[in-house]
Amino acid sequence: MDSFEINNVKVEKANAILKHLHLRKLANLFRIIEICVLLVMVSRFSTQLPLAVKNSGKYFKDLTVVLVGPRFVFIIGNAIVVILFVQSGQFPAHDSSRKNTGSDYYEEFVEKSKKTENSHRYEQSKCQKNVVSVGTHTSCKTKICRRSQSEKSSL
Repeated sequence: MDSFEINNVKVEKANAILKHLHLRKLANLFRIIEICVLLVMVSRFSTQLPLAVKNSGKYFKDLTVVLVGPRFVFIIGNAIVVILFVQSGQFPAHDSSRKNTGSDYYEEFVEKSKKTENSHRYEQSKCQKNVVSVGTHTSCKTKICRRSQSEKSSL
């Protein structure tokens, strides 16, 4: 029984090898056909190639003249400005249901001002706790911020 199965496997293997060889030959045939079609197309278009290059050269030359011209640059520049203006939310026809971004900036500024004011108060109260009394002289260590020499010369 084992010899029958082994022979069956050998026959299946031989059939698979033959199928693979047939597929490989068919694939090679299609590759040869593709190369022939490519050569025919190249030979057909090679006669028209100089004319196509000449026409496209004129087209691109005219296109560069238009794209670099002052009117086109002016129109593109203004289009960019208008797009940025509309996206910034400053345009009056913009969606009015959204919050006004100007008030957001103001509120953010007020919050930051309050935080810095609170931090200065904290530093002052901390400084008052560290007051050293020597006779009539009281001192508090404070940070002295001065401009550097290079900053003074640039002003």
